[in-house]
Amino acid sequence: MKNKNVKTKEKFRDVEHALKTFEEYAVIQAKTYETGNYRLGNKCHNLIMRALVYLYEMGCVNCLEPYLSHSEAGVRFEAAFALLPFLGEKSESVLEDLAANSGGIMGINAQTCLSRWKSNEIIFPYEDGWHW
Repeated sequence: MKNKNVKTKEKFRDVEHALKTFEEYAVIQAKTYETGNYRLGNKCHNLIMRALVYLYEMGCVNCLEPYLSHSEAGVRFEAAFALLPFLGEKSESVLEDLAANSGGIMGINAQTCLSRWKSNEIIFPYEDGWHW
């Protein structure tokens, strides 16, 4: 799967643009898990993180809440991960559902994320701002 539209130096015009980028690349990244195109998956991950940094800096991380019920598992996973410090119970519920009902690497990622979160192995840099 090649996507020549992946830009690793994405600049955001506004919150809506960051949210669209987050959604678009979360979908693409989830597909790379299935195809094994890890190079593209890494580029998508970088763009997702840049969008999260922007949303955090704009005070809009909670704007991701509607994505917890998105039709695409990859979008739900990324939103749940980003929202763990803010909407812990909701995010955990989404990750539990993904772990139980998503096959392959998506289910494993959700299960691992939950396990690491519950054992305090995931530390978010929100206090100092995102560094990416």
